[in-house]
Amino acid sequence: MRRDVSVVEVVFRREDVVPSRAAGRACAAVDVLRAGTTVACALGAGAAEVWLFREVAAARAARESFAGEALLAGERGGVAPDGFDLGNSPADFTPARVGGRAVFFTTTNGTAALADLAGGSFVAFAALVNAGAVGRALAGRIERHGEDVLVACAGTKGRYSVEDAFCAGLIVRAILDRLPGRAVELADGARIALDFAGVRRDPARVLAEGDHGRTLTSLGLGRDLVACAEADSLDVVPILRLEPLRLVAG
Repeated sequence: MRRDVSVVEVVFRREDVVPSRAAGRACAAVDVLRAGTTVACALGAGAAEVWLFREVAAARAARESFAGEALLAGERGGVAPDGFDLGNSPADFTPARVGGRAVFFTTTNGTAALADLAGGSFVAFAALVNAGAVGRALAGRIERHGEDVLVACAGTKGRYSVEDAFCAGLIVRAILDRLPGRAVELADGARIALDFAGVRRDPARVLAEGDHGRTLTSLGLGRDLVACAEADSLDVVPILRLEPLRLVAG
């Protein structure tokens, strides 16, 4: 039944997501550094779809049995596992490299965050590069179906991450901007994220100063922060599909 008031909630670590809370909600997982950015770039560059795997071995096995053309991509400890075609650097996912191909993708945190939301009525993958597009898609679910919204930050190693919280705030802002005059109730987490995004206005600085951003820079991956900080540069909404678990452009 359509409801008059929709609740928007933000949680700041994937460990705080109870999968049953996703049921019946329009959801978005947020992983700015770097899986959410990489997936948006891959689909924006024309990848056919991005298959998701929790384990490296499962991704390898699936690629071996896949009848079509597929690339292995992802990371462990920030770097590509042995034998992978691509790591998790968004700028490497170009039309020439991934166009028309399936990408078999596994990362430390982002793919697990998406899997935790698989029971949602709608599940998108978000980063700064597509925060506005994802926010508008979630607003559309509120407008058409009166659904509640759950935005779940992946976080880093079980901890809060500043870049994901910042992105969540931009998503909340995009929802509110798309629905002027509609009754939308912000739960406490959504209010915190919205306030934080309003104070911290420089995405590049947010990424550079965060724990994860500093770690990537120490690994020689500082260039990835530049690609991940390009807020609203892509009008791509990666949407989760099941059996197999994969993302397609919406």
